Amino acid sequence: MNKLLNKKNQIVLLLIITSIILFISTLVFAYMGSFSRFLADDYCTTGKLLKLGFWESQIFWYTTWTGRYAFNFLINLLELAGIQIVPILPTIYIILFYFSTIFLFRAVFKQFSIQAPFIFQVFTAVFFVFITLFTLPNIGQDLYWMTGAATYFVPIILGFFLFGLLIRTTDRFSDKNPVSKLLLGLGIFGLAWVNSGFSEIASVLQILILSWVIFYQRYLRSQKQFKPLWITALTGTLIGTLIVIVAPGNVIRQTTYPAHLNLFPLIYKTGLFSVKFTITWFLKNFHFIWPAFLVLVFFSYALNKHFFHFPDQTIHKIKINSFFLVFGLLFLVFISFLPTTWATTVEPWNRVLIFPTILLITLFSTSAVLTGFILFDGLDQNINHQGFLSIVLHVCWLYFLIAVPIYEARKVYLLKPQAAYFAAQWDERHLDILNQIEQNQTDIKVKMIGYNLMELEHIQADPNHQFNQCAAEFYGVEQISAIH
Repeated sequence: MNKLLNKKNQIVLLLIITSIILFISTLVFAYMGSFSRFLADDYCTTGKLLKLGFWESQIFWYTTWTGRYAFNFLINLLELAGIQIVPILPTIYIILFYFSTIFLFRAVFKQFSIQAPFIFQVFTAVFFVFITLFTLPNIGQDLYWMTGAATYFVPIILGFFLFGLLIRTTDRFSDKNPVSKLLLGLGIFGLAWVNSGFSEIASVLQILILSWVIFYQRYLRSQKQFKPLWITALTGTLIGTLIVIVAPGNVIRQTTYPAHLNLFPLIYKTGLFSVKFTITWFLKNFHFIWPAFLVLVFFSYALNKHFFHFPDQTIHKIKINSFFLVFGLLFLVFISFLPTTWATTVEPWNRVLIFPTILLITLFSTSAVLTGFILFDGLDQNINHQGFLSIVLHVCWLYFLIAVPIYEARKVYLLKPQAAYFAAQWDERHLDILNQIEQNQTDIKVKMIGYNLMELEHIQADPNHQFNQCAAEFYGVEQISAIH
């Protein structure tokens, strides 16, 4: 059998096969998302929308609960489409996540002059999306739940588009005519401003990343001028974050939480939570992190060996910058816990952990790619017969495909009966409520529904429960309660 490692076309074939299998495995989340329905806060935001109207609803939430202006706008916009949009939103978000990741990764490859074939760029993006979806601590509330996805998943998608656009356009900005510069600047400002209005955590991370890049370009790379587009993005983010912070609703919302921690207890708890999560995430997912790591190393090594080769000077720079990259990502993981720890004093809800998860996956993926570029570059110079190495890597690749995407997708798919049952019960209950309303009943009694993919509360036995009141407002009745 010919040595796969020595043939470009066979490497490309392996990349295509791997990308297809990883992509197909992620479709299980789109399928499971089709069983999503209105739950918890979905009733609250939609109820106010129906009662107050679109713009009055924006004012209501900003002044009485949260300053997340972009979230308030988007969630009400989605709710105008009706309950039928909920089952298709997870699929839409997954598609957008793929596009944004490919857009960002292609920009990064071009920025660092990595002349990788298009399929490798697609593979790394698919790999990133795959690892993200299968390692999120709470995929139900981050993707399937309409309110949760708008808060936590959307800013990641928009953030990837923002940084991809910044990387792509920065070096060519000076060559553009004044009108193009103005339009591009306004677009960057607007995107950064919008993305800072979904989640406080996303805003803080966006500020730090933009600030670090500006500092690095100006002082560590000794460039004579600041990059205007990055300054523009930072300005938009700061203004947006300020709008979120000064919202009157924050004062009311904060009364539901304990008093804020002082500085040193805050730093201690934040550090404790972030370290605990980092260790837990790696241990929990270790069974497919290690083969995934080796597969990414394998393809990165093959790329460096057969498609282009880094000069020694570039390898040296990569080694030096790798330290700053690892330190920076771990620092951002720490920071991602800070806003929630400050606000609640306790460990964040697992749906909030999507942000440190993305950072850890970035650390994991980047480390694997750099290992393939650097470590195996050194091994290649000292190993005369690489047949054994090639066999080991191909065995790891085959094991990865069987034991990770196929097996993990099957585990998710096994939840289908419960998810389908919940969706059917929800649809039946919804029709029952509408029938009771048609009969002019205002005190609605419905059947209690159990399990749901989002693990969220919905209509309870107590008509005074928060979500019962929200559901009553959504349906336009006096009260609603569930019976066993």
